[in-house]
Amino acid sequence: MIYNGFTKGEYKSEYIQDGFSSMVNVDIDSKRGTCKGQLALKVDSTTPNENSILVMTPSGIMYSLSKTSGKIWKRLVNGTWSLAHTNTNGAHVGGGFFNNRLWFATSTKLGDFDLSSTWTDTQGTFDNTTTVRPFIRGGVNRAFAYFGDGAKIARVDKDNIFASNALEIPLGETITDIQEWGNDLVMTAIGINTKIYRWNQYGDTYYSPDLIAYKDVDMLIQSQNSNITYALVRTKDDYVEFMYYTGQELSEVAERRISDTTDADSYMKTEFNGKIHFAVNTKIYTIKNGSLVCEYTAPYSIQSMENNGDTLFIDCGTNGVYTLDTNRADAVIETPVTEGKVKQVICNYDTLPTDTSISLKVKINGGNWTTATFTQEEENNRYVMRDGFPAKNINIVQAQITLVHSTTTTPIIRSIEIL
Repeated sequence: MIYNGFTKGEYKSEYIQDGFSSMVNVDIDSKRGTCKGQLALKVDSTTPNENSILVMTPSGIMYSLSKTSGKIWKRLVNGTWSLAHTNTNGAHVGGGFFNNRLWFATSTKLGDFDLSSTWTDTQGTFDNTTTVRPFIRGGVNRAFAYFGDGAKIARVDKDNIFASNALEIPLGETITDIQEWGNDLVMTAIGINTKIYRWNQYGDTYYSPDLIAYKDVDMLIQSQNSNITYALVRTKDDYVEFMYYTGQELSEVAERRISDTTDADSYMKTEFNGKIHFAVNTKIYTIKNGSLVCEYTAPYSIQSMENNGDTLFIDCGTNGVYTLDTNRADAVIETPVTEGKVKQVICNYDTLPTDTSISLKVKINGGNWTTATFTQEEENNRYVMRDGFPAKNINIVQAQITLVHSTTTTPIIRSIEIL
């Protein structure tokens, strides 16, 4: 089998031959048809040292809202961080930028900052006490800001007037995320069942809700480039799957599944470089044209993400805020399982810069991953493994290729063959 469809990304199972079993720290967009190591992450600052929600402003100044205290940090465009304010209402559970103001929500109160000198810790009081408050700007010309509030939607208008009950869904349900769908808002809610509600943003009630056959919907993501609303759903067995909303139901985006039981939330997403980025635990995935891959890996669990158009910012809680490095990371690609009289594994490369290399592990007949001898054939631009396969007519073989970087350079590969 020849595996060269890198843009097809990861699939649910290692037995599906159309894509790859796993792709970590990969760049499949810089040179289409090839794969290389993506940029690594580096520490931007350890000054925000609590689990936080990052909020970017159009000027490039970013704020970090602590989820464990009332602290709010500020990052200037030059990269300098400082403590800007301490909210007297305590820890934050949501926030965002709207109407030239920073808005920050606690379990009970909504506050704002005019980006100049005036901090107002209590601009409004929510009707419910909750630990999750998704935020979105909506309406014509983004004339409103919406916050989830248990079974209600609270709203701020263009005059910064707060209304605690713009919409109410059945008591006992909790809104977990809000996103646009055309001119409507869609909201995911959990209760006895998981549901998606759709609202036209001005009526007194919502359309008939759609019952979702999943344990939970961790987040909704609107792609500005394709106007598709995606959903990151949690299955009954705690896998994460990627779906899109049709207006009536969730439909599968190819055969995508993430094997991680760590919960995600609405602040662990951003659209960067024309692609949706979302975090699950330590990994940052992208979705583009239905292709799902892991582009970046953080050293610690991710709490929130933002971007300023030029780079990503990743909050890693007590370990600070990370951003993109100029150095590369090691990329790891796992092929699907191949069955047959396998005699060799080949990795064909496009470029192999000085001090970089390509290494191989194989899994044979259901065994463990084992480091294999991978010999470079420089004249053929490839690495080859020819020894180590059992003398059987049928072997079940899976290959794991690691692209070993050197500072800012990385190997670029064209295909992987199991023959």
